[in-house]
Amino acid sequence: MQITVLYDNEGDVALKLGWGFSCLVDAHGKRILFDTGDNGDALVFNMEKLSVDIPSIDALFVSHGHRDHCGGIKKFLEKRGRLPVFAPASARPGLQPFQGQADLNWITDSAEILPGFYTTGEMKGIEQSLVVQREGGNAVICGCAHPGVDNILRKAGEYGKVSMIAGGFHGFDKLEMLKDLEIIMPCHCTAHKQKILDMYPDTARSCSSGTTIEL
Repeated sequence: MQITVLYDNEGDVALKLGWGFSCLVDAHGKRILFDTGDNGDALVFNMEKLSVDIPSIDALFVSHGHRDHCGGIKKFLEKRGRLPVFAPASARPGLQPFQGQADLNWITDSAEILPGFYTTGEMKGIEQSLVVQREGGNAVICGCAHPGVDNILRKAGEYGKVSMIAGGFHGFDKLEMLKDLEIIMPCHCTAHKQKILDMYPDTARSCSSGTTIEL
């Protein structure tokens, strides 16, 4: 399994940065784009700079309807063409206009969306997170974690042991809850990013545009 951060507010100076988040997940023979960041031009630029073959992407997973996570969808779909999009039902007003360009799947409940890929379901009426099955412990990817990292980890745990989490940890301060994870990757809107890196030097990884992690 490989995760490549494509869009973040920090990163390689050769890439275009912006407020938001997007990453590419390679696992189980599939490539899933997780969120699109705020700016589609910047996203596509970064993809091309990082040698991402856009037509090879199998599906788009949208964590929630905030612009910094789905603002780049128009440009991405123009480049990629029609593909399945898995988005929480609360994002429907903003994403419905793209129904002619994508196969939109509105998520409310937890489910397997592709072999080895699961959604927590829409939590607290705002956001879903992605769970990727892997030997030795599943990986969780979240957008902003508005429902709470603790709640997301509990929900993801229904699919088995969680060993890794990556994404934005908005407002999360229960840092002791991360102690049993093997990999912690705080990105984007994480308020206590440096504290997490200092508290867990052996398991926490820096996250920025251009970062690639192999699991």
